[in-house]
Amino acid sequence: MAPFLTIGLGVLSGVTASGNRFSSSAYSVMPQKQTSTGAAVVDFLVVNKLGDNFHKLHSFLNLKNGWNGYDGKSFSKLTINRTLSILKKLNVQPKMFPTGRGTIQLEYHIDDDNLVEMEVSSTEISVLWVIDGNESEEEISDIRVASKKLNDFIS
Repeated sequence: MAPFLTIGLGVLSGVTASGNRFSSSAYSVMPQKQTSTGAAVVDFLVVNKLGDNFHKLHSFLNLKNGWNGYDGKSFSKLTINRTLSILKKLNVQPKMFPTGRGTIQLEYHIDDDNLVEMEVSSTEISVLWVIDGNESEEEISDIRVASKKLNDFIS
């Protein structure tokens, strides 16, 4: 099935390239482009590129405080937007998970000795690198730098 998007009555719904259906009312975090008339339209190429991560990311906005049965925090639009900015720049989409801290974790696991786990919040990006079994951690402030490092790791 080809990917498609439908906009109606404040809800966006459609099917990703892998055939999964999604629905979202989160227009403020939709990947958009400005037309020559100034209207914002959904960037279908970005939606298709993100595939299932697009649906997952937008579903995180529906998670309210206590969503995990404990003290799981809800997700800010800023955290969603920062994660979206990173995902749009990646050549290969990572596994993605919500955390109870209201952050989003992006992961690439090649094997137990080579992996990266990036945690994105509204204010910072924390990264755990394991390369040839050697662990290191770093804080990255720039989204472009974070995306480049992830692309370099996976290539």
